[in-house]
Amino acid sequence: MFRILDKAVCFATSMAVCFTLMIASTASGETLRIGGTGSALGTMKQIVKAFIAEYPDSKIEVLPSLGSGGGLRALSAGNIGIALSARPLKDKEIAAGLEAKKYGTTAIAFAGNIALPAANLTNEQLVEIYQSGDSHWPNGERIRVVLRPERETDTKLMKKFIPNMTSAIDAARSIPGVPTAYNDQEIAEMLERIPGSLGTSTLSLLLSEGRKLQVFSLNGVQPNRESIQDGSYPMTKEFYLVVPKSPTEIAKKMKAFVFSPKGAEILTKYGHLAG
Repeated sequence: MFRILDKAVCFATSMAVCFTLMIASTASGETLRIGGTGSALGTMKQIVKAFIAEYPDSKIEVLPSLGSGGGLRALSAGNIGIALSARPLKDKEIAAGLEAKKYGTTAIAFAGNIALPAANLTNEQLVEIYQSGDSHWPNGERIRVVLRPERETDTKLMKKFIPNMTSAIDAARSIPGVPTAYNDQEIAEMLERIPGSLGTSTLSLLLSEGRKLQVFSLNGVQPNRESIQDGSYPMTKEFYLVVPKSPTEIAKKMKAFVFSPKGAEILTKYGHLAG
């Protein structure tokens, strides 16, 4: 324990190849494109690798982050075959013929570019850090907060589960120079790059992308599969696999694989409570 001292994305099928992971064999055939929330992409890439090992003639692209809404719009427009969403479908999306099934739950964790022997933060410490703008780690290094947009799930859950966090985040937004990251990969990159950083990410992203960040426990509870399952860790994010009412054959196979024992094994490895 220590004392604190002190856009929607426009999708096009011609989007830059250099930002696209393509896992494919040389065989010709239908390409399945998967896109959506950035926090699900790292684990999905690992699942796709395992899928390709079993079905080597398949072609699959896991696209850069589109966000949940962007992925669902791309799916409705027929530009991708599977969308990954961090929220359930809205009535209008169901009416448009989309079908969703939850495949995993992970923790929203506090992480930063710092190494501490006692990596725990309390609700009170977090409120002080966010509202002061001039707090320091025990080694004297200044804490540099990285924010997410107001409507992001991470922000909403922080405000829901941490008392007085709403006013603390509002105070942080008013401090000159406090950065905001607009997607999941961007905040992970900023947290890695900024000395003394602190912000939120998902446990699954940190594990699946091999991010070199300190992960903090919250009020003495580690963000992991066990604490998600028993409900002792409060901030979690659910992931949904979404397909159109009449998916392609490869999309059907991919969906079945995600919900198979092998898919559950991969999800568990990368910080999910599967199903």
